[in-house]
This record gives sequence, C-alpha cells and structure tokens, in this order.
Amino acid sequence: MNTNPQSGKEIVRIAVFGPGFGESIVIYIPGLGWGVIDSCLKNNNNPALDYLKKNNIRNIAFLILSHPHKDHYEGFDQIIDEYIGHIDRICYYSGDGIREYREYLIRQEILNYPGLKQLSDLFKKFEAAKNNGAQIVRIAERTEILRKNIYGENEVEILGLSPSAASVEKYKKLLFDAIPKNEGDTLNFLTDSQHNLISAAIWCSVGNIRLILGGDVEIGDDDHVGWKGIVNNIDSPDLSVQFIKVSHHGSSNAFYKPAWEKHCKHTKTIAVITPYNKTADPIPRKPDLERI
Repeated sequence: MNTNPQSGKEIVRIAVFGPGFGESIVIYIPGLGWGVIDSCLKNNNNPALDYLKKNNIRNIAFLILSHPHKDHYEGFDQIIDEYIGHIDRICYYSGDGIREYREYLIRQEILNYPGLKQLSDLFKKFEAAKNNGAQIVRIAERTEILRKNIYGENEVEILGLSPSAASVEKYKKLLFDAIPKNEGDTLNFLTDSQHNLISAAIWCSVGNIRLILGGDVEIGDDDHVGWKGIVNNIDSPDLSVQFIKVSHHGSSNAFYKPAWEKHCKHTKTIAVITPYNKTADPIPRKPDLERI
C-alpha cells in the first residue's frame, strides 16, 4: 500500500495472489475503484474473488486478461459471474488470429479439451458482460485502457505497453501454421513462449506513482517484440516506476537489462515476483532472482 507521505492519504493499494500456482492482481485506486488483472485458482478457490468479497466490493472499474495461459485466466469467469452488470471495462490482449483459431477448434470439436474449452467459454462470458453494460477493450501498445483524467485527488492514466503490432503478426502466423490444412495433418499446439508474444503489459500512473504490471512479456527476439519492442517504442510512457509486477514469474527469458535500467532510473523500485512451481523446473531460479 502506497500513501502520500505529506497527507498520509492512500494513493494506491495492490494485492498480488497465486505464488506457486498462478497469478492475479487486485488494485484499488481511490476515486476510480477496483480493478483485477488476471485470475487463478488453488483447489478451486479463487483468492482474488475472495479478497473482493471480503472487502464488500460492489463494482469493478476494470478486468484485464493479459494473455491466454491457464494460470492467468482460470477463475476469471467466476469474477465475471459475481459482478456481471457491475463491471465498467473488460480488457484483453490483442491478436485477431485467436478468433479464427477458436472458431476452427470449435468446428473440429477440439475444444472439448478442458483448457481450450475453458478459454472458449470465457470469451462467451465477455460477450455476456458486454450485453450487461461492460465496455470491451482490446489491449495493444499505447492502448488507452483508462484515458488520463482526474479521479478523486489524483490524475490517473492506464495504458497498454504491449503487445506490439509486430508481436500480433508473428502470433497470427504461428496460429495459421499450427492449423491443419490437409486431410491427415495434425494440429500443432503453440508453446508457452509463443503465446507470450501477445501478453499485455500494463502501465499505470496515479498521481506521482507509476506502476508496471508485466503479464508474461518476454525479452523478444527483435527490436519490435516483447520488452525490446517496449523499450524501443518512441511513444512508450515513462518506464521509471515505483512498483513492478515482474513478468513471467521472474524467468531468465523475461529479464531485459535495458528495461530494468529504465525502471530504476529515477527511483527505488519495488519488484514483486509470483514464482511458479507447477513444472519440473520451477521459476524463478536463483540466478534470475540475483539479476532482478
């Protein structure tokens, strides 16, 4: 929780859930309200939703889904169901190819696979929320999630830092290549790293406090993708921040030194990592922590 040292008034409150099994962030901005970035479940329990209900929250200013990984979207539908009709915005990653991919999977009945079916059902929840008053926003670089305005006593602005147009194009090509074209061809599933091409990173400014919520953005293999693309984008906002939710659970393929030099340029940065141990090789590793 950050406060204004002169007035003692609360500026922004952040709660991060899911270390070890997933990731979800709940943020409170005075004058604006509550937002949720991603969702996760542990033993079918939704820690972010429990937190909101415990605090008697009635309305959600924004819900954000950063990218299509189960450890970031599982339980998102429960939050929508709880607050439908009381959600101002639902924002999710760009990548038009996912629409065509999803429709193909439905036609081929491949979406019976639990993970894919769950993601398809979630998009139906988005549509239901839209029909109940929620605005739908697709996130890309420089997307205005929340236009700069005065809320309460602070100027607030929320922007998307990624995915870039180049990232989306690469992702669409990968999706096209994965879909069987001829009889006898098999469906190729994308790797986690390939899905991370379209992960959204969120930049938030509240008064003199700046935050970055990094999703699962990776370094990128050229100057137009991932953190390389963010750093090299001449229209990126000030990347010097007081708080950063470290991307991709603190893994080595998400640490880009020039980005961190910008994060820490003007202030001491608080970095929060959600470790992930549901694999044979848990992340972050010790050298990754030392780098960060």
